Amino acid sequence: MAIHPNNPVIMQSDKTILLEVNNPLYEEARDELSRFAELVKSPEYIHTYRLTPLSLYSHTVRAATFIPCTCHTHCYIP
Repeated sequence: MAIHPNNPVIMQSDKTILLEVNNPLYEEARDELSRFAELVKSPEYIHTYRLTPLSLYSHTVRAATFIPCTCHTHCYIP
């Protein structure tokens, strides 16, 4: 897997996603993440999101397919 140091997102094995606030791509990544992940905490520099069955189900119901999730986030996840 390629590492892209300019990406604002770090995906962890426990299904949490860290989002760096001080990144030029922050707002775009936040908007995409909010579609299918729930915000757990938002301290000053790093926001934590979590993938849950409910958040994925909610996205699937709204979008009628899961495919856009992977299309939108592949460029952000290192």
